[in-house]
Amino acid sequence: MFKSKNLCLCCLIMVAAVQCGLAATITVEKDGSGDFTQVQPALDAAASGDTVRIGPGEFTELIPSYIPGYAWDVEVCAYVRVPNLTIIGAGAGQTILGPTTYRGSTQTFSPKCMVWLEGNDRIVEGITFRNCYEGIHATHGPVFIDDCEFRDNGGLGVIWHAEDSGGWIRNSNFSSNILGNIGLGMLGPGSNIIIENCIFDNSEISIKNTKGTSILNCEMKNVRIGVKISAGARCILNNCNVYNCSIIGVALANVGPHCDIFNCNISGDEAALAAYAEATLFASNTIFNGGSFATLYFQNSGPAVIQNSHILRSGPYSVKCTHPEAYGLNTHDMTGNYWGTTDPDLVASWIWDQNDDPANFSIVNFLPMANGPVPTEKKSFGSVKALFR
Repeated sequence: MFKSKNLCLCCLIMVAAVQCGLAATITVEKDGSGDFTQVQPALDAAASGDTVRIGPGEFTELIPSYIPGYAWDVEVCAYVRVPNLTIIGAGAGQTILGPTTYRGSTQTFSPKCMVWLEGNDRIVEGITFRNCYEGIHATHGPVFIDDCEFRDNGGLGVIWHAEDSGGWIRNSNFSSNILGNIGLGMLGPGSNIIIENCIFDNSEISIKNTKGTSILNCEMKNVRIGVKISAGARCILNNCNVYNCSIIGVALANVGPHCDIFNCNISGDEAALAAYAEATLFASNTIFNGGSFATLYFQNSGPAVIQNSHILRSGPYSVKCTHPEAYGLNTHDMTGNYWGTTDPDLVASWIWDQNDDPANFSIVNFLPMANGPVPTEKKSFGSVKALFR
């Protein structure tokens, strides 16, 4: 029996070794020095576990492709059909996928730079995805994206329907000259997803349904809404700058999302943060810079806890709440914050709650206040970026 078990173990080790040995590296070079000169034939030749290395150059070929759920063919620059693959470019700005000019269509959701529907070890590094309706269209398992650029994709830079745990997007830039562009659209019940050290310029973030997304050391700017969290999603923002938002910095929309915010600087032209429809919030060590409507706005939301932060008004209200009796009394804990003054009567005049309208079943507790500005320990985005060089 002992010899039989040892034999089985040896066989398993030999099989694993053979499988590792079969993993290949496939090269794509436009000058003909690699295995292929175009991306799609290289992907079609790849087996699960292989690595595809794409050299510098613009790869603009689009192939009509069938994607399950679509009633028409969609043009795709790179369609990956194996579950586990590593795709490495020469670097963002050097290896470029997508047409030379924008061709996106809101009717056909086409073209797409890369489609990858299934897999667990899906790694993409060092590529620019440009001028498509979607940069990367990924579903099911985790995706690992590093050192990439998503430029002028009219619909979404990345749409990721995450159904499993894990995956990340790191050290990547999202930018667009198309109004309303979503840089990152997270969908599905996935968890343990990390968005780290990224810049979103005129590219919004939408987190819907996902049970655990952490946005770390990121910059979101020149957008309508910096981050929108909705449909029960759970999200963490840590050490992020959200600014030049024409509407809202961070929005928690229906129904029942939750966000934890730490060490951030958040502003919006109408409101720094708005929470709706049973949304809940915890924030600490954060600077909220107010908007023309209110710095913080709560409409039919759940309770919020904000402490050791700056709540700085630029419009009529620091906090405005609307909450009907049918939802029951809603109490927000905003003790220990700095409001730009140490005068409690002045702060009270900047808060709209049940003390101003008895039909408004929302109370903001703000006493005791901080005696002056609190140490928020907010790093500049430049110093954060330096940590990753």
